[in-house]
Amino acid sequence: LKVPEAQILGVTMQPMVSPVDYELIMGAKKDPQFGPILLFGLGGIYAEVLKDVAITLPPLNLMLADRLMQRTRVYRLLQGYRNMPKADMEKLAEMLMRLSSLVTDFPEIAELDINPLFISKGLPVAGDARMVVAESPVPAPRHLIIAPYPNQFVSDWMLEDGTPVKIRPMKPEDEPLVADFLAACSDETIYFRYFRRIKKWTHDMLIRFTQNDFDRELGLMAVGAPPGPEVMMGVSRLVTTSDRQDAEFALIVADPWHGKGLGSKLMERLIYVAREMGVKRLHGDVLSGNHPMLSLMGKLGFNLKKDKEGETVQVEMTL
Repeated sequence: LKVPEAQILGVTMQPMVSPVDYELIMGAKKDPQFGPILLFGLGGIYAEVLKDVAITLPPLNLMLADRLMQRTRVYRLLQGYRNMPKADMEKLAEMLMRLSSLVTDFPEIAELDINPLFISKGLPVAGDARMVVAESPVPAPRHLIIAPYPNQFVSDWMLEDGTPVKIRPMKPEDEPLVADFLAACSDETIYFRYFRRIKKWTHDMLIRFTQNDFDRELGLMAVGAPPGPEVMMGVSRLVTTSDRQDAEFALIVADPWHGKGLGSKLMERLIYVAREMGVKRLHGDVLSGNHPMLSLMGKLGFNLKKDKEGETVQVEMTL
């Protein structure tokens, strides 16, 4: 999409909609500081008067789309009120996700409005649309303040025993998988990873693991792929400095999958991701008693250096 200057593209569809239960508005506008901002709320002729709208930043998933709608007063009406039928909330959430994907993929979109968005017999129907496009100084996704899910780091692999595995960045929806994964780790495995005993994993701790800013932090998890069960087997994590020059890493594999080559593969993929992100130095700390991890670090080419107390070993690789 190449345009020399801002252009307005509009289309009035004027569909034959009857009855009209509600009129909504859905749209996006690019802010100079925050990039695209998504909007949802009450639309039609009362939009400017009642100002019942909520805004958020892309990218969206189903959970975030639903939370955006819940922040409006019209959301309660959309659940069904008196003789008014309930709106198809799943379709509205899907529309918000598609709108999010559109402004994520095309930084040239300066404004986009669907107003009114009719709800008729529970189903959404776009009544009018308007879009403003202009040349973008940066390519996608650098125009976003929140980095989108890094699909480019998803890959397929196979354990030495033939078990299919998908290696992918962690998502907020993975919280149940992470909880089951940690429960499958022995006390020793947990201690080697976190340098302390942890008997209970709280919801806040699991949120910290699964909700990452992909621009600077990434958990690369190995998950059993079909036809096997979707079970989390291990994860390597990368946290960069603000300038992305340095990054700290960590690795943990649940006990049932020790000795199957998974730790080595997760580290190889993490090193690849670090290089793609422009990281120059990868480093971490390993307990001196964690001999399998130290052996793996040596095979991968990390430099090993014991600290003064001898309790931990500093491992480092220049990329």
